[in-house]
Amino acid sequence: MEGEENLISKLSKSKAGTEVRKTLNVCLLSATVFGFLAHSFMLFNKISWHDDFRHTFDVGATYKSGRWALGLLGSLVKNVFGMNISIPVINGVVSLLFIALSAFLIIYRFEVKQRLPQMIITSIMICFPVVTATFGYMFTAPYYFFALLTSILGGYLITEALNVFLDGQRQKHTSGESDKNTRSFVFHENSALIKAIINASSGILLIALTMGIYQPYLVCAICFIFFFFFYRLMDDNTDCYLWIRTCVISVAAVGIALVLYLLLNKIFLFLNAEEMGTYQGLNSMTQFSIHNIKIGIIRSYNSFYFMFVNGYKGLFYLKSTQIVLLIMCLASTTYIVLFILKTKSLLRKFLLILLILASPLVIQLIELFSSNGSGESIVHTLMTYSLVYLFVFPLCFLQNNNIKLSGHLFSGIKILVTCCSIFFVIYFCIYNNAAYFKSWIYREQAEQFYNRLITRVESEDGYRPGMTIALVGKFDASTYVQYRELEKINIKNYPVNSLINNNDPVTRNLRAFFYYYNDFPAVVMTSTESEKYGELQEVKLMSCYPSDGSIEIIDNVLVVKLSDISK
Repeated sequence: MEGEENLISKLSKSKAGTEVRKTLNVCLLSATVFGFLAHSFMLFNKISWHDDFRHTFDVGATYKSGRWALGLLGSLVKNVFGMNISIPVINGVVSLLFIALSAFLIIYRFEVKQRLPQMIITSIMICFPVVTATFGYMFTAPYYFFALLTSILGGYLITEALNVFLDGQRQKHTSGESDKNTRSFVFHENSALIKAIINASSGILLIALTMGIYQPYLVCAICFIFFFFFYRLMDDNTDCYLWIRTCVISVAAVGIALVLYLLLNKIFLFLNAEEMGTYQGLNSMTQFSIHNIKIGIIRSYNSFYFMFVNGYKGLFYLKSTQIVLLIMCLASTTYIVLFILKTKSLLRKFLLILLILASPLVIQLIELFSSNGSGESIVHTLMTYSLVYLFVFPLCFLQNNNIKLSGHLFSGIKILVTCCSIFFVIYFCIYNNAAYFKSWIYREQAEQFYNRLITRVESEDGYRPGMTIALVGKFDASTYVQYRELEKINIKNYPVNSLINNNDPVTRNLRAFFYYYNDFPAVVMTSTESEKYGELQEVKLMSCYPSDGSIEIIDNVLVVKLSDISK
């Protein structure tokens, strides 16, 4: 692949190779240091909740969720290493490595030469709270971040192919040929065209693979390609007409990747006798209609602009973070506007304005792809890693040597964006540890709470192991401690208030909790089944847990009344 050949060739040359190795070392060192600061709480403890209870020894939903590559990778790892297991240190370190390599590809593509921006870009990608949210699903975290790497690498290879068109024009321009010949140069160079096709094909395959692992990371690849065009358009040497042609080619490449993913998805669903699930709009991801597109576009823009007010999915819940984020975005936009005022080409001015207007939509494309025709968002935190580009690409643009801006205003913007980025690195480190602490303390609380419940159950006259248990109603919040100071730390799927009542207490998650953390392989009825017992007159007369008389054996079923069914 051309992109890999370029990297390998540079590594083999003494001076250029030394620079590339230094950049890679900066990325790996930054990932190590800030990975430790932001995530060591999770890496060196085993904190499980939500799906991690049930998927300790597998990779989660695969073929039915359209994640055929996740199923294949899970089977491969199981066959090679004997098992899939949710081990924080191994899974976490591998995840951080994939993120660091993704950061390196971004830095290399956008020619970020200075060490401080390189360090900040890597650190933000490592510390971004979406990583923290994904670590809540540690059983599948390394696969998801492998999807991030394949999305960035896929975008990198496609842009490497597009560079053949754009840079070929520049080479012809320097040789003095006419614009007409310049704009068709690449088609006369067979070797360059073949390399471009190989790169583009490889990139398309990788993006299809990305979607086969976790569909939302398609947006990361699209953002990478989008900001590549933004970056190239801010180079006065780039021909605007060729730029437009390559835009069309890139849209076609992403479309082919999507079609390839859907085709492979159909094949694997057929081979595994599965049907596509409806979770988070997966079955309607590509079922676009005028209505859905309109709703999706509106929601994309709304979610972007209201991010500065409501923080969006718990990522920026503090007013201070919303203000700093707004300042950073305004400063970055001002920088681009300064370039627009400076450039002489009217077409370039027009195209750059279009890109500025399209940026919120592209960054929040997941809202469009997840559109189900309703005005409500079905997107959660794990699906929003593309928001990291809000921090990454301003730093990349400010390092663009092709942009000839100078003066106190430009220097001030550069310093301001850098300071804002450093602020977010520090904030994310603190926020992530607070989220881990919250999950840890609520997990400990739930374990002790359920141990007391199990002790009461096993002490009930007539109880025998294996007896079916019906939990009627919900746990009374006054029966356990709630930490109000931690309520605003609310990223998916960290406990909102308490693990005790965060999920329906009679779901499969609770059964898994009993099994793994309380050594109590209980047969717990579903909430629907338990409600039937709540309608019984003798249950209505029972007191509520933990009072005496809240546990009774009825028709060979041990009934625990948590609350009145009407509550």
